[in-house]
Amino acid sequence: MVFSAFRVGKAEAEGEEAIESVEIIEMGKQEEDVLELNKEASEEPLDTEWELKEVDYYLPYPGILPDHPLYWLKMFRDKVLLSLTRKPVDRYERLLLYADKRVGAAEALIKGGKAELGVTTADKAEKYMEQAISELTVLAKEGKATPEMQDQVEKAAMKHLEVLEAVLDKVPDQSKPTLEQAIEKTKLNYEKVISQFD
Repeated sequence: MVFSAFRVGKAEAEGEEAIESVEIIEMGKQEEDVLELNKEASEEPLDTEWELKEVDYYLPYPGILPDHPLYWLKMFRDKVLLSLTRKPVDRYERLLLYADKRVGAAEALIKGGKAELGVTTADKAEKYMEQAISELTVLAKEGKATPEMQDQVEKAAMKHLEVLEAVLDKVPDQSKPTLEQAIEKTKLNYEKVISQFD
């Protein structure tokens, strides 16, 4: 087996931006083929509509995960708190918090080798996100939604998409369709926010 080594450096010319340089020290035939395929793929036009970049949005710590024996207590608590939350602004914030925590839990479960449970959790996250958007729609109709709330839910939807796309290749084939459906639901949620509030 031939190993490749890469040296990465930044050279800065006077009055110009930093230029990143990569020097390939040694490369085998297999690595050359991969680089050629990557070069060909990069020459094809990209679908820029869903080209992902890192989203500056904080996902809260998910707490105990669905594989914990006491997780049912957390779910019960969440449902009780949600049913007691009457103000639309507070409901929106709580639903978005639940969505963010669930997507973080889904990521942790999938990376921890519990893909099936992680995919189910991701689907629940997007259902909470859908409910949060519905609450925000009601607030917008009442004139109570702020631009900050819209920006927050847009970033949240994009962060969910970023997280779910990143773990898609870590999911076994039998769970991929369900995760792909959750990703599509995230895209629809994002599009709903854009169409309703722009």
